[in-house]
Amino acid sequence: MSGLTEYSEKRINALLGYLNNSSDHPIIQAGIAQIELINITPFDSGNKHVAGLLSYLFLYKSGMMCAK
Repeated sequence: MSGLTEYSEKRINALLGYLNNSSDHPIIQAGIAQIELINITPFDSGNKHVAGLLSYLFLYKSGMMCAK
């Protein structure tokens, strides 16, 4: 597995910066995080799993509990 490319790293940092500073509802933030991370595809495999975990993190950060 190779590391992140410089381009992917910049896009992820921009995404996280936007989401951490936005006043959007946490559900909207979670959706944006998941869709954008899938679009960035920073890893060789497992992008959908990581994107799902990231979306849950934004929900948990705001105090929302999620059950699968």
